[in-house]
Amino acid sequence: MLKGTVDIVQFIGCCFRWENPWLSLSVLMTTIVVIWNFELYMLPFLLLFFLVRNVIAEYRQNRLKKSDDSLDDDTKSNTVQPTSADEEIPDADINTKEQKLSFLGVIQSIQDTIMEIQSQIDNVASALERIKNLFNFTVPWLSTLFTILLVLVVIGLYYIPLRYLIIGVVIGEFAKRFGKPKGYSPNNELADFISRLPSDTELV
Repeated sequence: MLKGTVDIVQFIGCCFRWENPWLSLSVLMTTIVVIWNFELYMLPFLLLFFLVRNVIAEYRQNRLKKSDDSLDDDTKSNTVQPTSADEEIPDADINTKEQKLSFLGVIQSIQDTIMEIQSQIDNVASALERIKNLFNFTVPWLSTLFTILLVLVVIGLYYIPLRYLIIGVVIGEFAKRFGKPKGYSPNNELADFISRLPSDTELV
């Protein structure tokens, strides 16, 4: 699940950087169309769609598995395989080595996943500590600036429909790349703002 989330974030970043112009343009147009036509009742309908799709996929997979098992049984009953004591020993050694290699690979992947999860947990904990210090006025001028921004957001949400705001944010993210130098990498203003706040370990 974590790997899937990372892949999605990387895909979104690739679209924002316009590494593939046709892909980014299609994603932008699709996002605008979806947001413009989205209604709240579509959310549970989308969840129902995924549930039904998984049920159908599971049913088809079970049917294919049963047909494969029946074919394997027929093949085994009609085929006579010669056995040799001299050939069984090397096969056993090869299987043992393959099992050891696969086991070591599983252990390595588990260690990498644990380290990645620990790093993500540390980042989340640090971000939560910085947000807490934002509300505690640990850095007064940043907290005051955040208060002013909140007032402006409240006024904007009151007078401007949320759908228009989301479309504006999406277009703004996609338009960041234009007019910038070739080696420019877009940044996240919210992440930059939070990074200016100290965490609890930095305050000690």
